[in-house]
Amino acid sequence: MNWWRKLQVRLRALFQKRKLDAEMDEEMSSHIEMQTQENIDAGMNAEEARYAALRQFGWVESIKETCRERRGVNWIEHLIQD
Repeated sequence: MNWWRKLQVRLRALFQKRKLDAEMDEEMSSHIEMQTQENIDAGMNAEEARYAALRQFGWVESIKETCRERRGVNWIEHLIQD
């Protein structure tokens, strides 16, 4: 990726943080719901199926933080907060 494209991506990440976070939440929820349904289809009750899907998916907040870090603008956000 050239430097101009990287700059565009990082500026989008900085100025559209809420939108990107909402998209990420929606995508993760979708994956968890699909896995939950697969677990129900395999014979689990709804509560067990959701718990198993969450375990299989991993720590959601940790994954979200990793995605935010990969956007490459955390240092700017921290600077603004200070």
